[in-house]
This record gives sequence, C-alpha cells and structure tokens, in this order.
Amino acid sequence: MKVTIEGRVIDVAEPQTLGASGFRKQTVVVQTDDKYDNEMPITLVKDNVGEMDAALGAKVKVYCYLGARQWNDRYFLELKYAGHELMQAPIIQAPQPVQTMPPGYIPQPDGLDKELPF
Repeated sequence: MKVTIEGRVIDVAEPQTLGASGFRKQTVVVQTDDKYDNEMPITLVKDNVGEMDAALGAKVKVYCYLGARQWNDRYFLELKYAGHELMQAPIIQAPQPVQTMPPGYIPQPDGLDKELPF
C-alpha cells in the first residue's frame, strides 16, 4: 500500500551498515502538520540511503510503502521510502552574533564596571 506524508523533516539519522553483506539503512523523521503533530519515522534502505540528508528542516512530501511483518507473535508496521518532493527549502537561522569583551577587560562586582560620567 502506498502512503503520502507531508511535513517537516526534524531528524536525519546517520546511515547504518548491517551485517557482512553491507546492507545499508537510515531513518528520517518527518513531523506532520496535522491537528496533532505526529512524528513519522521513515526507513531508507540500500541505494536510497542519503537521499534526504540535505532536507533537515525542509517541508517535504514523502512517498512511502506501508510494510508489515511479524516477529515473536507481534506485528510491526514500517514506512519504507519510495521518493520525495521538496515543498519548501529548509529554514536556516542566521548565526547569533557573539559578544566579545575588549582585551584586558576585567568585570567588576556590583556594577562598578560602568563608565564614569567624566
């Protein structure tokens, strides 16, 4: 079953290499803009690993396949990546200016470091 998820990318995990075969896997988390924000982990495997690395903070539409499996009498669902569209570029915040003190400045207690009026 194919599913479409729209939201903002809030986390891109480091790629993992599993087993001797070199199987690669990565998880990307998309937060939806629904009434109740949901954080959806999407699994990228093999050749798709790394496709969404630059999308952190971007608004995207992600196409996934809904996969299910059974393990120890329990059932698990997984969103498997099939592709994505960039809807809005990542919002990049400007770096905050760093306040530096002049060389040799020594702060004084009780506000005595204010300049004198003369």
